[in-house]
Amino acid sequence: MHFFRSHIVLVKLRVCSLLEICKWLVLFIAVPLLVAGEFTGGRKLLAAGGVAVFSAVCVYVVVFLVGRSIRCPLCMALIFGYQKCQLHRRASRILGSIRLKAAVDVLFRRSFVCPYCNENASTVRTRSGR
Repeated sequence: MHFFRSHIVLVKLRVCSLLEICKWLVLFIAVPLLVAGEFTGGRKLLAAGGVAVFSAVCVYVVVFLVGRSIRCPLCMALIFGYQKCQLHRRASRILGSIRLKAAVDVLFRRSFVCPYCNENASTVRTRSGR
């Protein structure tokens, strides 16, 4: 089990995890709104779907900007960033996304498995500074 050295990185990791989950939830709300608005001809549904897509794009940009500074403590790969490194062969996914899997693990398990080196990293700091 590897640990993050800084409390600020842990706060950024939790914020990015929460925003990543919110992004997926907003997209799951936006798609039915857009489809229903298109088939029924309702302008309000289309407007609500457009606002939802716009907010998901804004959250995506925030996660991209804040996530550039969060790296795995072992392999130093970006967790929420976008890079061209090869994933580990046993990297698990949720809905096809490794970032969503990391976000869910950070918020609910308080640790996550790096998709690049497949090592556990704890997101809890103990009293001894670890």
